[in-house]
Amino acid sequence: MWCLKLIEQIKQCIANSRLLAKLFGLILTLLLIFLLMSKIEPEKIVEVIRGLNPYMILLGFFIYLGGIFCRASRFKIVLNNRELRYYDLFTIVAVSNLINNILPARTGELIYIYLSKKRIKVPLKHGIASLIVVRIFDVISISILLLLSILCLYKKYVLPSQTQILIIMLLFLFISISALIVLCKGKFSVIIAKTATLLKIHKLNIINRIVEMLYDVERNLINIYSKKIFIQLLLISLILSSTGSIIYILILSDFMEIGVWEMVFITIFTLVTLILPIQSFAGFGTYEGAWVIASLSLGVPLDIAILSSFIAHIVGLLYTIGAGIFGIGVIKERKSWGAPLKVDSKLRNKKK
Repeated sequence: MWCLKLIEQIKQCIANSRLLAKLFGLILTLLLIFLLMSKIEPEKIVEVIRGLNPYMILLGFFIYLGGIFCRASRFKIVLNNRELRYYDLFTIVAVSNLINNILPARTGELIYIYLSKKRIKVPLKHGIASLIVVRIFDVISISILLLLSILCLYKKYVLPSQTQILIIMLLFLFISISALIVLCKGKFSVIIAKTATLLKIHKLNIINRIVEMLYDVERNLINIYSKKIFIQLLLISLILSSTGSIIYILILSDFMEIGVWEMVFITIFTLVTLILPIQSFAGFGTYEGAWVIASLSLGVPLDIAILSSFIAHIVGLLYTIGAGIFGIGVIKERKSWGAPLKVDSKLRNKKK
């Protein structure tokens, strides 16, 4: 059957492309760093870092930890289990952020699912569903903040037409996909199941798992609406998406000589590249490239844009590494974690 053969070929291509993907990520990292470093003197990065206010850097780290706590709170809300402890979720989020910011193409997302299943006994399908739900809210919040920053800046700056088109396309894509998933309200998995039946691939184990996972995502979204907590999750997501802007306003706004909304635009535009699966190893190159593009569109000098991009990335990685090492230490010390996730009996009966 041609469908089965096609699936087997896709599996084989994925297996063969893993090494190629890693190699591509390394080459992309080295190439972008070389291009950016050729425009500045490397010694200036160290010089600027030494001139930063250490108290602001420390304050930024506490803001970063607050962001991790907000992420943990959001996962607790989506998983809908009061027995889960914030401390356990905080540790898992800290470690998953560390791995996710190091591995290319955002493959580190899997670490959250793995740790949730192994450490706090969250079923695999619930872990995947919760991750998809929070990413939907990330996309919505980032789109809102990026749109607000553009509305506040469009009279002051004339952004390059290509950048405007790119931003509009990304906003349209993000909001459209988010609205589609949210508005389906339980119909999306049914559509996929019927499509699989028409293609005669509905008996495949992988198809059944995908449909089941989509069902869990839809159920979580329905729960969000039924419990009137959609606004709560959206507000938490907006706070999370703005933490980077707050940190770099404190640390870099004086060095770059820009205002609040300019920094919001730069950080959110850069954050878009971290959501898309185009991230290189540890984000080096792609992070700086996006930061420089956004900075130049606001009239920031090239050398200042490049220097600030490396400083922002280095500071962010130090925050991530610090919190991640703490999380890894906690995981190694503790053998037994929180109680397993309990599934609502009504939802279980509904599924049956």
